[in-house]
Amino acid sequence: MQPSGQANDVDVRYLTEGKIYKYVLKDIEQSQPGDTLWMGMFYLADSKVMDQLLKASDRGVDIRLILDPNQNAFGRDKIGIPNRPAAAELIQKSKGNISVRWYNTGTEQYHTKLMYIAKPTGKSVITGGSTNFTQRNLADLNLENNLWIAAPKDHPLTRDLDRYFHRIWLNEGAAFSLEAEAYQGKTTWMKDILLKLQKWLGFTTF
Repeated sequence: MQPSGQANDVDVRYLTEGKIYKYVLKDIEQSQPGDTLWMGMFYLADSKVMDQLLKASDRGVDIRLILDPNQNAFGRDKIGIPNRPAAAELIQKSKGNISVRWYNTGTEQYHTKLMYIAKPTGKSVITGGSTNFTQRNLADLNLENNLWIAAPKDHPLTRDLDRYFHRIWLNEGAAFSLEAEAYQGKTTWMKDILLKLQKWLGFTTF
């Protein structure tokens, strides 16, 4: 759907593989002070995405990440890779300016793959679909599909996303999410070494 020049238009693009990568990096790079970048993500590990998040935080963008704790996946126990060491790195390098909460999973998983950049003026940006923010998913190694949407801040879609993220973040009506410290233990540094080794060798499941 192409823009028609009217203020209330919604722009939609269908993206696959590397195009998703291009738009994700561009949208984070173009975020500005006053914007709030929300992310709900099953796997976050891509180095370029994480670098752009840190740069955006340095610019004054309010970054709030809701991540799966990677405690289980499809019925199998996991040890918190990649999200726990990735979260620890982002919190440490941003000096706490990047905020992280864990979805309060039981035997299920928080399988969301969604980024929403809420802008006080102009159009907010949304990307969501099948794509984890990892090298395997973004760099033309998996067949992935996302929708990219730009919509005004008062559009029903952006209002729904505002409600969705605030409800989880603030635990409105249920204990949806936990503080970052809930899954940042003494062994996180060991998982960080393992994550970096897996990324370097390319032997990952994410």
